[in-house]
Amino acid sequence: MKYLLSLFFGCLLSFSTFAQQIDTIDLAQQDLQINQLKEGTRTYLEFIERADGSVAHASIWERTVSFGKHKNEDVVIIEQNWKNQDTIRRRYLYSISRRKDFSPIYHRTRNGQGTIEAYNFTEGKVIGADSVANNTKKGFEVAHKQPLLNWELDMETFQTLPFKKGTTFVINFYHPGGKTPPQYYEYKVAAEEKIATGMGEAIACWRLDIQYGSEGSASFWFSKATSEMIKMKSEFNGIKRYKIKFATPS
Repeated sequence: MKYLLSLFFGCLLSFSTFAQQIDTIDLAQQDLQINQLKEGTRTYLEFIERADGSVAHASIWERTVSFGKHKNEDVVIIEQNWKNQDTIRRRYLYSISRRKDFSPIYHRTRNGQGTIEAYNFTEGKVIGADSVANNTKKGFEVAHKQPLLNWELDMETFQTLPFKKGTTFVINFYHPGGKTPPQYYEYKVAAEEKIATGMGEAIACWRLDIQYGSEGSASFWFSKATSEMIKMKSEFNGIKRYKIKFATPS
């Protein structure tokens, strides 16, 4: 796996001399293993647990992966449908990424109130799509120097990582339309663990961890057999958030 020649990575590399292996995901080198991404719909229960143990904002997330063509280029199309009894928390997302390296091409969202945001990813910029009717992000623009990945597709991105215990992946993520500019985040393959399914089974998984400074942390568990995300748990100031897979493609 090739390393990006950047000052940021140089600092990380010197620190890692006596720590774990650190790999920067380089889209130009096609570091992601896209063959691990399979077509079909995966369904998750997403909910928040308050500090007192009560549950709030439970949603059903359907994430559908399909392969197709976009301007004669092989692409991955991912549709997300977030279902919730609260209109404000409903959301539909439609994303197109290149199949060769998962680099983003297009991203559109519509919330439960009908507000639309749409973006095109061009070389060096993310811009509001001016061809989309009622796009509230027309005129939006943010520049970036390094190839980036769509943070709204983190679960699918992680599914394509070449997992190996002790490795830390450094990924340049950007949330389309977000105020935080594109930046690198460290995700460590921290352990090999088994996750109980509630059906008397235990799934062998890789655990991927990230620390968000002093603000919080998150862990993701991915099946060794299918590469699918089985569970996510994050915590910020005593508030916990979970995503738990309960349905897979037939």
